Order: sequence, then C-alpha cells, then structure tokens
Amino acid sequence: MSNAADEAAGPLAEFTALRAEIERRTTIQWNVLALQIAIAGAVFGFALSASRREILLLVIPIATYMTFGRYIIHAVSISRIGRYIRTDLSLRVPGGLHWEEWQRKHARDTDLGIIAKIHFTGVVFPGVSTLAIGAFVLAATANDLAHGRPIVVIGSVIAVVLAEVALTAVIVLTLWRLRHFATNPG
Repeated sequence: MSNAADEAAGPLAEFTALRAEIERRTTIQWNVLALQIAIAGAVFGFALSASRREILLLVIPIATYMTFGRYIIHAVSISRIGRYIRTDLSLRVPGGLHWEEWQRKHARDTDLGIIAKIHFTGVVFPGVSTLAIGAFVLAATANDLAHGRPIVVIGSVIAVVLAEVALTAVIVLTLWRLRHFATNPG
C-alpha cells in the first residue's frame, strides 16, 4: 500500500460510517413522518366519527410537536454531518471525497425549491396541528360543549387550545428559522 493510500484509509472508513449514519437518520426521519401521518389520520378519524369525541383532536398538536422535534433533530444532524464531510474529512483524503459537493450540485438540478420543502413540512406538521385545533373549535361550537359545563372546565379547555396554538407557532418559527437549511443543507 502506498503512503497516500495509508493516509486515506482512516478518513475513508470514517466517511463510510458517516454516510451510513446519514442513511440511518434519513430512515428515522421517514419513519417519524409516517408516524405523524398515521397518528393524525387515526385521531381525526376516531374523533370525528361520533359526536362528543372532538376533545381527542387536542392530542394531535401535542403529538405533532413531539414528532416534529424528532424530525428536525435528524434533519439538522444530517446537515452537520454533510458539512463536516465537505469541510474537514474531504480535505484529509488525497484528491478529496467530493460526494457531498456532487449531492448538492445534483440536488439543485432537480430541487423543487424552498417553497415546496416548507410547504410539505408546513402541511405535515403545523398545518395538521392548525387543522386539528380548528376542527376542535368548530365541532365544540357546533356541539355546544360549553353548555352546562363549569367555568373551570371551559377555561381549562381554552388554556389547552391556546397552549397548542403556541406549540404550533413554535413549529412555524422553527421552519422559518431553518429556511436556510432547506436551501443550503450543511
């Protein structure tokens, strides 16, 4: 083995492990996305299948906030790993690795743009939460859930709805803050 090949062996093994980590995290992201869609669909279906179940819709924004947190942690980690490969690891391999640069160049060729990316995550996460909150408010109003209830119960439900609006706002602000991430991964 030549000296250059000896020098590259360690960084190439690290590159292989990091690419496997990116694939693992991408798989987890898709699983989290599928979980989010499944939770929202199941809860919507069950809650709206009969009168007086609309309170279950308030589970969706909380579940959405939790799944979004897992989704975004992996997105940011994937970005950081890619940046590390490009800016540090590639320099330690004679001739460089160029995989991340190739990925970025070809992603731009077929990229739908930031609007499509934010639109997609905006629908799957804060859009679903907003829909659940809105459906709850409409159903609760239509079924007159406040009728005959103690003010403490009504106040508690309003507090939960407001807290869930705040959680949804956090998701929207996070997506907005990371808009740079969507166009410049890493």
